[in-house]
Amino acid sequence: MRALGVSAALVFCVLISGCGKGNENTEAGMLAISDGDYETALELFSLAREAGEDRRLILRGEGIARMGQSDYASAVDSFSEALRMNNILPTDVDYDMNYYLACCYHKIGESDKAISIYNTIISLNRSDADAYYERGMVELAQGNADAAAADFNKALSIDDSDYDRGIDMYNAMADAGFIEAGTTVLQGMLDRGGKSITDYDLGRIYYCMGNYDQARESLERAFNRNRTPETVLALGRVYMANKDYAYAASFYESYLKDDPECVPVWNEKGLCELQRDNPRDALSAFQSGIASDGSEDMLQVLKFNEICAYERLGDFTAARERAAEYTGLWPGDEDGAREYAFLSTR
Repeated sequence: MRALGVSAALVFCVLISGCGKGNENTEAGMLAISDGDYETALELFSLAREAGEDRRLILRGEGIARMGQSDYASAVDSFSEALRMNNILPTDVDYDMNYYLACCYHKIGESDKAISIYNTIISLNRSDADAYYERGMVELAQGNADAAAADFNKALSIDDSDYDRGIDMYNAMADAGFIEAGTTVLQGMLDRGGKSITDYDLGRIYYCMGNYDQARESLERAFNRNRTPETVLALGRVYMANKDYAYAASFYESYLKDDPECVPVWNEKGLCELQRDNPRDALSAFQSGIASDGSEDMLQVLKFNEICAYERLGDFTAARERAAEYTGLWPGDEDGAREYAFLSTR
């Protein structure tokens, strides 16, 4: 089962427009990417080639679309070719593509090349917090916790009010087995933030530290002031961490009555129902989320969880059909491939 974080860690950089006059197909391709329609995007970039549009921007777009399809090796080829066409001085687009390229290298297991790119970015801009953060994530994946911690601390020293990033750091370190080191990152944010930390951020930090009573108090204050999807998700997870699944489920239901199109809350409602051993209600929640207009990342999470719900119901035929559809949509997802291989034997 998969939960999407309140502030999911995304590939670096917002889509850059700036294609300019005469690059209509390229611009349309980038819009298709923003809608998560990668096949259409690639078709539009092919038309852009035929129309003689800016080849460098076409390659960049093709690389991003390939990343969306989890075809990281092909994305590497696109970004590399585009970067070979640059001028002597790096532009914003060069930085942008280097971040994408480093991410792709990390995804295909060539972490040293990813680190080399981040080293270059840092050498050009010592105050680039993103580069330190991303390099730390790669180092952590390599098992080099000390180097990762140093880079994480450096990133936070550049912007110690970025609580989303600090929480992402903690989660990454905890997942890698370095909970104590991750907790020091959180404590550092608490010490530096003082009274300037909002109840929402304070509650999220306490949640990560396992202080659920304090997390609940802070997040309930935040929720009562501003009932946003973010506060709902954070507070609901505190209820679930306390194993108060029935209350969490009713809490989600109450919010969804007012905001029935809130896709992330539908996903959390489904996860909660699975914890309550109610797979049919979980399936209904996941499918309600799928029917709503969510992001590509959220759709992928919901589709995967839908498969899990069918499995819990014992409907392996439906689970296998959904898994086949899933692997067609996201062929590079290893979890999905393993799930489909498992279901093919049932």
